[in-house]
Amino acid sequence: MTIIEVMVTMTDDKRKKYTYWGGETGTNEFYMVKYTLEAYLGDKLLIYHHPNNDTFIIEDDDEGCDNSYDYVKIIESIYDNTQSYDCRDYLSFEILNME
Repeated sequence: MTIIEVMVTMTDDKRKKYTYWGGETGTNEFYMVKYTLEAYLGDKLLIYHHPNNDTFIIEDDDEGCDNSYDYVKIIESIYDNTQSYDCRDYLSFEILNME
């Protein structure tokens, strides 16, 4: 099992960074982060908001294969537009912990 804890950063069109951006489970912001991660990593992962701090947890329960190195490379490379084609806000991710 691979567990990766990530912090979400949003960069707006004025290059201002918001170090936590994603919202609690059920909010539009949460689903934006979740769907972005699923688009890059696949939808077979469990992605949820950490209950005690402002981070997200990504879990892969595939016991037969260790994909952690691939996940790390992909997560570090994400710099994705969050809203629509004319929006200039972007999501990026920083890995805080991995087990």
